[in-house]
Amino acid sequence: MLKDEMGFTLLESLIVISLLVIIISLFPLMTKLIGSSKNFDTHGQFELMIFMNQLNDDLLESVDMHVLDKELILIKGDGRDISYRHVEDMQVRRFAKNTGYVPMLFRVEYFQCVKDLPRLRCDVKLIDGQEASRVMMPMYGVNQGVRDEE
Repeated sequence: MLKDEMGFTLLESLIVISLLVIIISLFPLMTKLIGSSKNFDTHGQFELMIFMNQLNDDLLESVDMHVLDKELILIKGDGRDISYRHVEDMQVRRFAKNTGYVPMLFRVEYFQCVKDLPRLRCDVKLIDGQEASRVMMPMYGVNQGVRDEE
């Protein structure tokens, strides 16, 4: 008579459980590998977009702007000055009233703005080669009689 018992042996059950444990333990490593293999441009471009949007928002509220060597100074309607400086540790920092700063962008190779009244063009390049450029214009106009130091 044939033994046709329904069920699994202990050995078969242990093999299946071992395979499940291996697959489950490798799953986080596989997702991390897939996530890290994606193009890094997306993250850098997102940072650059946020930086340019903040710069544009500050410029929109400005009534005057001064472009220096590695610095952009924006004068708001209420007299406050906001400056964006490219500092030596490869950061662009935002200063308000020269009291403290907020690091706005890291790993910056260069940050440069050029005033072409009434517009302002700013270019940023990160050390990994990603670049962003934007031409912006203040909402309230800019005083045109001021000469900037280059």
